[in-house]
Amino acid sequence: MIIWDYPVGTEIIFNLAIVTAMNEELEKKSPTTSGEGGIDESAFHVELVDRPFPFKKVWFWGAVLGSVFGVWFIYEVTFTDVSKNWLPYTEERAQLLVPEAPDGKEPVELLELTHTLSENEINIQGKLKNRTQQPIEDLLATITLEFVGTLSVVDKDVAVEPARIGPGFEALFRISEPLTGKLSGYSVKFKLANGAIVRHKDSRFVAAQ
Repeated sequence: MIIWDYPVGTEIIFNLAIVTAMNEELEKKSPTTSGEGGIDESAFHVELVDRPFPFKKVWFWGAVLGSVFGVWFIYEVTFTDVSKNWLPYTEERAQLLVPEAPDGKEPVELLELTHTLSENEINIQGKLKNRTQQPIEDLLATITLEFVGTLSVVDKDVAVEPARIGPGFEALFRISEPLTGKLSGYSVKFKLANGAIVRHKDSRFVAAQ
């Protein structure tokens, strides 16, 4: 605000003149348009400008996430059993899925094995126990039948029930098989559904004593 002092009783303020001059200067710098076209004649305009994509930030956060994933992957493969399910199937890797007993011996204990024999059929029943501290899943009992006068044998797989045997729990298996000759004997062994062999401890005679 500019104030000029004149003789007593006279004071002139140039506020209005300064504002008018500023408006005229803005009108000279910006093009004027006719109000007939419906375009705003104001000297103040807002324009939306697309900001460039922050590629540096994307690379930075991508590197951070990749590092975190790499550390997690190495931990899972090194310190857990999850890699057993990720690796391609081989007999050696299939054996890794068989849990171990606390004493390092057989993971399965055979408690009972009985049979009933008729003229043309044999029925075999058995009971076993999970000796490990982990559940055993999809366990199969393989029954091998041997006959008199021949070297050929018959192998039959039967699922153990329940399919998931908790630590220290017992399970059953049962099979009925027609006979094609005179039976000389039979045996049983165990494996997982993926083919891994499961060693067993025969405790039938110990239990009988």
